[in-house]
Amino acid sequence: MGRLSHHHPFSGRNGSAIRDRLASVLYAQQSGKCRMCSRPIPPSLRGKTGTRAAVVDHLRPWRLRPDLAFELTNLGLVCAGCHFTHCASIEAAHAGDAELIAQAKERIGQEW
Repeated sequence: MGRLSHHHPFSGRNGSAIRDRLASVLYAQQSGKCRMCSRPIPPSLRGKTGTRAAVVDHLRPWRLRPDLAFELTNLGLVCAGCHFTHCASIEAAHAGDAELIAQAKERIGQEW
């Protein structure tokens, strides 16, 4: 594991371009649906707001596992509604344990 980072890996011009490329791949892999609730996500992945907007979520939070920040196997495309409710509450409940967080996020995605 690397050291803890304070800057989101998708911040800045380069990070934004990387995020957009990863989001496009994830969109195709997930058939345009949220990884958690399976609802359709608008095909335009950038600049959308509201609960249907697309968010590239780190299954294992990037602050805990910066070495996995750009690994497709650690990423999922989720709608903003799921990101700011399910993902946020899971990360708060299992703070500091990247594996428990990933397992809980995977479980919610399977329940839908």
